[in-house]
Amino acid sequence: MARIIPDDIEDALKHDTGHRAEWATLEHLRDELSDEYTVYHAVHWANVKASRSVYGEIDFIVANRYGKLLAIEQKDTQVFTRLARKARFFRTGM
Repeated sequence: MARIIPDDIEDALKHDTGHRAEWATLEHLRDELSDEYTVYHAVHWANVKASRSVYGEIDFIVANRYGKLLAIEQKDTQVFTRLARKARFFRTGM
């Protein structure tokens, strides 16, 4: 089971119903990844460049014990892509 930061997922699941797909993804990552992984949820970031600042939030950062990172920005919508003349639809949620 992966470590989740912040670790108040159970409390958040009870009170925040607006991000159900995101919570389902977080639970899935927690339950399906081994303890070699840490999942950071709702990570805020900022950068100052040429006297202006940019900031935002990324839904998940998955880190392994070797320092490799995977950033995931989840969208709760239907996505349509065209790859090599093929169309694919991706379902939301788990």
